[in-house]
Amino acid sequence: MNLDQFIASLIVAVPELASAVRQHVVDCDVVLPHVFMGDVTRWATAAPEDAPRTRLFAAFEQALDSGSDDVAELLNVSFLENLDLADGTPRLFAAFGPRLAAEWARRVSALDADGVLAPRQD
Repeated sequence: MNLDQFIASLIVAVPELASAVRQHVVDCDVVLPHVFMGDVTRWATAAPEDAPRTRLFAAFEQALDSGSDDVAELLNVSFLENLDLADGTPRLFAAFGPRLAAEWARRVSALDADGVLAPRQD
């Protein structure tokens, strides 16, 4: 799965994101995956219902299962990195699938005492 296919799969799985991707294209002329994932992160943390987030995280799991390094990097760098522990996002973690949860656990375990991501040792 390439990044364009991943973004398209998100819109199919979570039609609530369709207006966000349309606005993103208006603003940027094309879909910039890393920038768009910032929009997705904000949407996921603000969505008033759990069902759309559950579909989003299921789409993330399916994409991670595809084995695409590009998609894994996109989710790690532009979704997980944008989550802020102080803004209530811990409630999201229970809905993460196993692969996304494992990526999150690796990120959190790599934070230093100041909350800065230390270089990965793997």
